[in-house]
Amino acid sequence: MLDRSNWTSAARHANCQLMMNPRMIDLRPETGQAEPLARTFAPSVVRYIKLGRGGQWSDQALDQGIITFGYLKIEHVVCMKGDWALARQQLAQMGRRSGGVSNGLRELREFYELPNDALWVTCARGHFWWAFADGGVVEIEHPLPGGPTRYRSTRAGWSNTDLNGEPLTRHPQVLGRDEVLGHEDV
Repeated sequence: MLDRSNWTSAARHANCQLMMNPRMIDLRPETGQAEPLARTFAPSVVRYIKLGRGGQWSDQALDQGIITFGYLKIEHVVCMKGDWALARQQLAQMGRRSGGVSNGLRELREFYELPNDALWVTCARGHFWWAFADGGVVEIEHPLPGGPTRYRSTRAGWSNTDLNGEPLTRHPQVLGRDEVLGHEDV
């Protein structure tokens, strides 16, 4: 789910300046005027999230303003309690090899434990998108087959613009090898 190999150079720089969703406004007490919120952010960490195999949950995530995540066979309550030894066992029972278990455990821990000032980034709809989480992980009680099993709400939805309101468009030189070949997931 979290895949550092596909980070774009913009995602690697945690000091990047970003613009809040333009629908967010701030009522200025000194003037009483509504203004778009444009701020410079210094995220504590940046994480790329694929939003499902091949990005299959990206439309749902972008439209609903959520950060979706899977791992159906890993119990939500185990992760909420921080019982990472049991989560590791559950990953191993899924048939993962040692490296896959370690990677899956890292992904789960980061999804559950990263603070709200972590910057989540993804690529979808021909753009680079970013969001900050708002609160903890919510379990989806009756997930659809192949759908996400949990999510985190976002602070102000997903944004695909920079501080100046310019779109963060993916260019061919920053596409991953699999996307260039026409495959989103190998």
